[in-house]
Amino acid sequence: MSNNDMINNTSYVVMKIENENLVSTYNNKMTNCTEEIRNTYFPEYRLHMTDIFDELLYVTNTTCCDNENCEREIDKNNAIYQKISWLDCHFCSEPCQNYGNWSIRYDIRKKK
Repeated sequence: MSNNDMINNTSYVVMKIENENLVSTYNNKMTNCTEEIRNTYFPEYRLHMTDIFDELLYVTNTTCCDNENCEREIDKNNAIYQKISWLDCHFCSEPCQNYGNWSIRYDIRKKK
């Protein structure tokens, strides 16, 4: 074995040991972090927050029909979605979508 091969082999072993040390340190820090998060979680918290979670779910999933003559409250999951220019629009039915699409485009053209 030549000197060059010995140097390459030694440097490889040193790099491997350094990488293993880095991985070990990282794993220890992650374990500590997860334990801290786990220790701050209280299962009773979810029971006390039920009303707030329900309200948050309602607010994020409910919108009004974008037809200016309808404005009915609708669920976003059951609504007809259409992107008009840069606007995200939700409609409760096809007739509302047809008229709402026309009126929104008309208002955009008027402003130009």
